[in-house]
Amino acid sequence: VQQRVFQQALQGALGTLNNCLNGELHLRTI
Repeated sequence: VQQRVFQQALQGALGTLNNCLNGELHLRTI
């Protein structure tokens, strides 16, 4: 169970990081 929670947290962190990077790239393109 602990591993699953850790995986979910990691996925959430990666998603947030991805959104930040995508937003930055989008702003740079404009």
